[in-house]
Amino acid sequence: MATIAFILLCHKDPDAVIRQAQELTAAGDRIVVHYDAGAPLDEYRRIQAALKGNPHVAFTQRRVRCGWGEWSLVQATLNAAETA
Repeated sequence: MATIAFILLCHKDPDAVIRQAQELTAAGDRIVVHYDAGAPLDEYRRIQAALKGNPHVAFTQRRVRCGWGEWSLVQATLNAAETA
């Protein structure tokens, strides 16, 4: 069976990010999370801590401050694709 790699570009609601990551990886698929650099650092750390033990979750090496309709969204996606 094929494995799917998802990219999650997120900027708020850490609890929803955690739930979605757990649901997407339950069947063995993989995800890469990019959490916007403009979002509170404590939210990002909470997501990392909650998903730390999940081998199917990775985080982008570099967080980008994203703006709607800006190149920064493409850069965040490229960073996530490199991590995947």
